[in-house]
Amino acid sequence: MPQIKHAAQRRHYGKVALAAAAAWFAAETARVQAAPVQWINPSGGDWSVGGNWSTGNPPNTGDDVTNTYSAATITFDTTAAVDGFLNSGSFTMNGGMLSGTQANSESEFVEDSSLTVNAGTLASLRINSGTSTIFAGTAALSNVDFSGGPTFASDSLTTIFGAVTLGVRPTLTGGTLQVAAGAELIYSYQDQTFTPSQSLWYGSINGPSNSTGGAVLIEGLAGNAVFDADGVGQTLTFGSSLSSLQVGRSSSPSNDILEATNGATINVNTPVIIQPSGIIRASTTGYASPKNFTGAPATVNINSSLTINDSANDLDNGSNLTTFNGSTINVTGLFTGTLATISTNNGGTVNVSGGMTGVFLNQGSNAGFNITGGTLSDADILGPVTIPAGADCTFSNLVMFGADSDDSFQRFAMDPAIDQEAPQAEYNYNPTLVTLAGGTLAGSYLPASPSDESGGILAVGTYATFQGYGTIAAGASNGSTLAPIFLIQPGGILDANVPGQALNINTQFVNEGTVEISPGATLNLNIANNRPGAGLPLFGAGSIQCDGALNYTASPTLLMASYDFEWIYGNGVINSNLSNGAAQGRVSPGEVAFPGYAVGHLTITGNYTQSGSAIFDVSLGGYSTGVNTGLLTVNGSISLGGTLDVNLINGFVPNIGDQFTVMTAGLGVTGAFTDLTSNNGLFTYTVDYGTNDNIVELTVTSVPEPAILGTLAINSLLLTRRRRRSDLIDYLVPAFATSTANA
Repeated sequence: MPQIKHAAQRRHYGKVALAAAAAWFAAETARVQAAPVQWINPSGGDWSVGGNWSTGNPPNTGDDVTNTYSAATITFDTTAAVDGFLNSGSFTMNGGMLSGTQANSESEFVEDSSLTVNAGTLASLRINSGTSTIFAGTAALSNVDFSGGPTFASDSLTTIFGAVTLGVRPTLTGGTLQVAAGAELIYSYQDQTFTPSQSLWYGSINGPSNSTGGAVLIEGLAGNAVFDADGVGQTLTFGSSLSSLQVGRSSSPSNDILEATNGATINVNTPVIIQPSGIIRASTTGYASPKNFTGAPATVNINSSLTINDSANDLDNGSNLTTFNGSTINVTGLFTGTLATISTNNGGTVNVSGGMTGVFLNQGSNAGFNITGGTLSDADILGPVTIPAGADCTFSNLVMFGADSDDSFQRFAMDPAIDQEAPQAEYNYNPTLVTLAGGTLAGSYLPASPSDESGGILAVGTYATFQGYGTIAAGASNGSTLAPIFLIQPGGILDANVPGQALNINTQFVNEGTVEISPGATLNLNIANNRPGAGLPLFGAGSIQCDGALNYTASPTLLMASYDFEWIYGNGVINSNLSNGAAQGRVSPGEVAFPGYAVGHLTITGNYTQSGSAIFDVSLGGYSTGVNTGLLTVNGSISLGGTLDVNLINGFVPNIGDQFTVMTAGLGVTGAFTDLTSNNGLFTYTVDYGTNDNIVELTVTSVPEPAILGTLAINSLLLTRRRRRSDLIDYLVPAFATSTANA
């Protein structure tokens, strides 16, 4: 040992020795104080009575307390802070505060029998109650972790401070949980053996009446956390004074669930946040029970905002909003977020009336998702959706139904944050069917700059069909004169398909896909369609199949003049003038197998003008005009130019001298076709414009030799049949067809 030569050194080492002695004394004192204090009254009694304890006094702060008498009930109405409490009997709290002294709320309260709290506060404890924990009156919890599930009885009021975690199958049977400002009520237990009778939740979870409260979190720490309201007539309410309700975790997500089952109702009046793999369900039965359980339908009402931030748009990983068996989820607040999935099954429905913004939503393949109101903004929606009668919705920015034919789908599907190895594997990709069932969608006006797309654009994308009746309109102009755009993209379909009803488009309309008008249905195009300076046409290499009525009131004439391929066909009525001046633009009376092969009768109530390289298709499949041949009836006048394309179909072979009426005009025919083409050059024709200049007749002037006629008929029939198998979209959108074939 070194020799201490100087007084300063002696003083220094003396201080070190005194400090060490003081530390030893403090540790020994703590050890003695933490020595077990035994309950010694087998009949039970009051915690405050010293004679009930082995030390002759109630436990001191930091004591470790035990009771080994299973028949003893300890009553508590005082203040105590213990290192831990192991109780084999029962414990009834009538007031005061029982708290733990260990850091991070590690003091354990192990209750082998029952814990009943009529009043008072439990703080900084880990509570494990063997039989039951019942909160029956007015109480408070602060930084408490329950391993066993507590019951909050009818008419009870329990206030939450700090972080309180609920354990196995907690129940709220008509009481109220009040979450203080800054506090968190957490449910995190994994329960794979759940049945409805094991977890009953009805009553209220609120914040303080005079301020904003804390948050409720449903987040499994080791698996799925299932928080269930169950039972006919039972209601669980999350109050508006809470700061939020969060389902799921942003890190290490699992399928954490808030659900209403078997006739119960959940009312959520506070903002809802669904993190990755979080789920809100409504069903006739619980999480682990058969989904065809014959209980009563349940309801979840989200009356505040809903934010869904899933990490993978994967229907197989649990949809964020899920309904079964006639059950319903209603979202009346604003629906926001990033990625989200919805699943409706066996008559279940999800109704959104508060609008949607910034959401990429995959709905699945079942009907039952209804948009009944609010504003749609910057949203992409895949899967079936209905806009019912009475719905009054608006749209702004870009709203896409289906996949964007340009880049939106790739932008989302190729996001490396979703899946780097197989970027599209996370998408259960379903065709999108939008049904407008009498409702209204009104878009916001566009800004003056053609390059600024912050105004309303409603797009029907690839694989999507927008069908039904109702109105697509322009909303308040806000000083702008540029109406919103309704866009049908390549591969998209607009279908007015309800007989006796009208689909009204009262805004700019661009068709790059297919418009279908079913027999008895009406499509009304009611306002001007070209955006000044932007060159947006009515047609954009799109087609119209008119088997009902097309009413065009934007101007006297419906123009086909903007793109290289535009096409109108069908057996219906066009109530306007029609001008076909587009390069390769086609008018084909009748039903179509593919361009150039149509038989039937199309009527134009105004005038018909054809010019340039535009085409009028007529197919000959027999001698019944307008039945197995093509016929265009024009109530006004006809002015001709362009090409007449004649096609023999269905093996039909005409004779020399046969005449076919292909056009009639109530006010006469002027001009002439500049070219005549045919699918078989062995037949030749002449065109007669009629002695009264009001019909166009086709006369056969030559036919093939008899020796090759039979082979010709067979080849013609095979050609027709082979082409009939082809998808119409292959002809309408060649680029899309090529990309699909190579996918």
